[in-house]
Amino acid sequence: MGGSSSTPRTLEIENPNVITLSDKVVERLRGQEQVTPVDQGSHILQTYVQPSSLQIQKVVQQELEANDKRWEQRFQHVNTSQKALSRNVEIEYKKTYENVMKLLPIIKDGVLSEATIEKENVLLDCLTNNKGTPLNCTDAVKDYQKVLFQSSSQKL
Repeated sequence: MGGSSSTPRTLEIENPNVITLSDKVVERLRGQEQVTPVDQGSHILQTYVQPSSLQIQKVVQQELEANDKRWEQRFQHVNTSQKALSRNVEIEYKKTYENVMKLLPIIKDGVLSEATIEKENVLLDCLTNNKGTPLNCTDAVKDYQKVLFQSSSQKL
C-alpha cells in the first residue's frame, strides 16, 4: 500500500496457506485512522490523516440516508401535486358532463328524432369513408350539431 515500508504480520489458519497482512491493513481493519507523512519537496513535512474504513462507512451511510430522505420528500411532493391535479380534472369533468347533459336532447324511450338519426348516419358514413382524415367530415359534424342543438332547444 504505497511507498512506505511496513512489517508484515502473518496470520495462520488451520488451512496450510499463510496470509500476510501489513500493519496498515491491520489498522484499517481495526478502524483506526492512519497518519501518513507527505513530503512536498520543500523541507516542510505535512501529515495527511487517512480516515478508517469504519469512518468512511459511517459517512457513506449518512449520505445515503440523507439522499433517501430527499427522494422521499420529492416523492411526497409529486404525489400531492398528482392528487391535486386529479381533483381538478374530476371537477372539470363533472362541469363538462353537466353542461353536455343540459345541451343534448333528452331521449325519450331511447328514440332519437328521424332528422337526428339521418344526420348521425351521414356523419358515420363520412368518417368510415375518410379513415385517417376526419377533418374531411367537418361539414357533416356541423350539420349533426345543428340538429342536436335545435332539438334540445325545442324541448327546453
